[in-house]
Amino acid sequence: MLSALYLGKKDGAKVVEIDKPEVTGPHDVIVQMHACGICGSDLHTFQYDLPKPVVLGHECAGEVSEIGSGVTNVAVGDHVIVDPNFHCGTCRNCRVGRTNMCENLVELGVLANGGFAEYLFVPDKFAYKIPSEMDWTTAAITEPLSCVVHGFMRTKFAPTQTAIVYGAGPIGLLWVYLFRKAGARRIVAVDISSPRRKAAEQLGADITVDPVSEDPAKRMKDESDGWGADVAIEAIGKVETVEKAVMSLAPGGRAVLMGVAKHDAFAKVSPIAIMAREWEIIGTNSQTHSFIDAIEILKSGEFPVRTFVSHEVPLSEILEAFEMNRRGESLKTIVKM
Repeated sequence: MLSALYLGKKDGAKVVEIDKPEVTGPHDVIVQMHACGICGSDLHTFQYDLPKPVVLGHECAGEVSEIGSGVTNVAVGDHVIVDPNFHCGTCRNCRVGRTNMCENLVELGVLANGGFAEYLFVPDKFAYKIPSEMDWTTAAITEPLSCVVHGFMRTKFAPTQTAIVYGAGPIGLLWVYLFRKAGARRIVAVDISSPRRKAAEQLGADITVDPVSEDPAKRMKDESDGWGADVAIEAIGKVETVEKAVMSLAPGGRAVLMGVAKHDAFAKVSPIAIMAREWEIIGTNSQTHSFIDAIEILKSGEFPVRTFVSHEVPLSEILEAFEMNRRGESLKTIVKM
């Protein structure tokens, strides 16, 4: 079968033929892939030498083609999306509900073959049935949306509150959409890219800011009677935007860090300001139990998919799509099999 196989930092990824996965156990599911989104974390993978060559991709949507004898939650022909984080269920973190921090986590596209291929193996408990009428492009949005839903629930956001989102890439745009649906009083989106700022406006931002020409933290305070944001989202992963997000907060505000920063990056924040203003700094990593919520949001048919997805490309052109995404020339790119 055709696949996008990552070979390591030196050789990068190549589109090559590999063996199709097979059912070998009672709880195995083979999915014929139809769509898989390119995520920023796919591009981060290119910085590492993994234990073995691996098929990239984890925002997976497809049709069940084979199942093991013990599979009961899905059937051949069902349309499914896939939770790409295979948690063990028995370690301490799993047993207290932190499955996203499983001590034995196996991630699709990192330690197990992912979705940029014609077929995908997945244990049955990680396959979620979706309506057959949901188109494949929409279905492939489920995984990143589930991650944002998980983070959103951690913010304890309330209607009439204000929000600022640093980064109007795919994740930031999903945050903007959820804030608008939740009844935010004011939403400010920050990005250096004009097309991304325009997409943020279409998805619900009241104000967009180019940080090259304007201070976003000051603009947030100007837009909130001098108070600042109740919630600030950092969806870029840079020290300077983490610091700006914190400084954008109103008293009692919450800063949510979702951008993937470098391992050796450290931000400067004021302990006295955190104490005196009762700020909260919240990390959010992947998701735990929000796939069903994400599916329900997309089932409504209200999400503006064509505003969010800028490119759809065949698997044979995925290497060019990776480069396009590195250059920041797309919003969301979906690879179609």
